[in-house]
Amino acid sequence: IARAENVSLMERNSFQPDLTDSHFMRMGKAPGNFALRHIEREGADQEVIALLARGLPSLPGAPCPSTAAAITERFYGWWGALPQFAVETRQLSARADAVRAVFRKAPDPAELLLHALPLACGVDLRSASPQVYLDALDAAISEIGDITPLLRRRASAAMLDAFAENSIAALRDHFAADFRPHLITLTANKMRAFVDRALNDDVDDDKWLDGMASVVTGRRIDSWEDATIDEFAYESRAMAASLARWLALARTRRGPRTDLVAVQVVGIDVCEQIRV
Repeated sequence: IARAENVSLMERNSFQPDLTDSHFMRMGKAPGNFALRHIEREGADQEVIALLARGLPSLPGAPCPSTAAAITERFYGWWGALPQFAVETRQLSARADAVRAVFRKAPDPAELLLHALPLACGVDLRSASPQVYLDALDAAISEIGDITPLLRRRASAAMLDAFAENSIAALRDHFAADFRPHLITLTANKMRAFVDRALNDDVDDDKWLDGMASVVTGRRIDSWEDATIDEFAYESRAMAASLARWLALARTRRGPRTDLVAVQVVGIDVCEQIRV
């Protein structure tokens, strides 16, 4: 711990950025799974480390200490917060996919920053300037980070296209105006669950879209697979068509018919007549 800037903790050949109580428990049970690796320092490597410590545009924040361990910890903080879709999607470029594969393996800090990531970025630090490496790495990290927001925009566009609206706010107003007055008569389970979720006024637009995604596909957008967006678009169009037909019928439907049995007529002279 005292030499964290010079020594990295490895478990089963994977770098451990944070040392926790569970690590000590596992060390006691299987010490052979752990190892310490010394981080070598060389002049050229130190230039790369110093530049990385200043941060990348895709990872905003204050500069961190100019050590491989500190920089690696920042990278894995970003990696650990990525949605499942960003970690698993196949819709990345070859470079971004290679960078993501390196983070999955979690090599030791020096290997990660000075060898594995430059190789994934297609940069040879022996001949290329460190800035070329940083630019390529920043582009890859930015692409990985942006892939889930892009998916959310596609999901939003699919929902808006299905119901012919131009914004989520307008779509929510559409549901409130058209379906709330007739909600009591909507008994079909699937459509009722959809409309009930659409009428939820207690969440912002992002969480509302997540709720609709869960109703349609059974999963929030962040945990979708690549093909789920097509399923969502298809099911949203099908639901829009079903609801449109139901709403047209609900608007023309009158109250329940009852047979007229008798009419009681009271005149101004208080004379009563009952006619059947």
